[in-house]
Amino acid sequence: MDITVIVVCYNEEKNIEDCLGSLLRQEYSLGRIQILIIDNNSIDETRSIVHKYVEEFPDSDITLKINPVRGISGSRKLGVTQARFPFIAFIDADCVAPSDWISTLANCFSKNLTTIHNLAGVGGSNIPPKDKSLHYKALAIMLNSFLGSHGSVQGMCYRKDRYVRHLSCVNVLFRKQAILEVGNFDTSMNNIGEDTDISYRLVARGYALLYCSESCVVHKLRPTLTSWGRNMFIYGYGRAYLIVRYPSISTLKFFAPMLLVMFLAVSLIFQSRLAAILFLCYLFLIFLYCFVRLLLRRQLFLLPLLFTLYVATHLSYGTGEIYGFGRRLFARST
Repeated sequence: MDITVIVVCYNEEKNIEDCLGSLLRQEYSLGRIQILIIDNNSIDETRSIVHKYVEEFPDSDITLKINPVRGISGSRKLGVTQARFPFIAFIDADCVAPSDWISTLANCFSKNLTTIHNLAGVGGSNIPPKDKSLHYKALAIMLNSFLGSHGSVQGMCYRKDRYVRHLSCVNVLFRKQAILEVGNFDTSMNNIGEDTDISYRLVARGYALLYCSESCVVHKLRPTLTSWGRNMFIYGYGRAYLIVRYPSISTLKFFAPMLLVMFLAVSLIFQSRLAAILFLCYLFLIFLYCFVRLLLRRQLFLLPLLFTLYVATHLSYGTGEIYGFGRRLFARST
């Protein structure tokens, strides 16, 4: 199985070296690997670092392509069109893959292909770096819970393989032909939800996506509460866009953060006692949930940080959803 590994990057001078190093250390004997770097016209030292690796490892198949048009979706689309091999793996520039990453995904794909003939992709989870900071420790606990990740396999680490509707492009292996059959990545998605969109289109075409429980990469997620909150705002904005495009995914779990923000806003602006009580009940339940989880793990010292992360995540995500729906409504009215 020959595989093209695509890494999309923009100003990743702090991360690209670790990512490339992990890809060069892959222990894979089932075929060839092409490492394809799609640079979104970085203005830092990202391209210089990639060029250095190309020169230092001439026997490795490393290719650098420049996409001058900003946007992750466009860069992923360019990567698919430029990939030489029939299977495509995606990993982000701020991720580090274990040495068996490619072989784990390839084996998962191969062993299931005999029984799942319409299999289009397999993928796994991503976790924050271990032993780096208390923020990452709390983030890992939060993401590996339904309240922290909505049950998405991007954040959750499940123990068994399972069919899913969405695989994240931080850790995935696709059949290239399947991606092309559904029209490749949609450049109109720009920087939001492009991997969710391609997953939904694959499933709608009749393809199957499989979560591989043995595959996991380390993801250098946003390292501070502020940067994490900003990222969740963008995720919420992207979710609103996807709900408008795919109304069938509009379940209560995606609207809950938005309702939470509304409760807080109504309680502050209109001095609504009912809204204030509902929001305080939410805070109490989240605090109790965090206390029980950390008590069982004997990590109560993380309680203030974990509680704050949950609340910040939900409020930022919900605010992003409101902003996203507002923009869509405004665009339709003009």
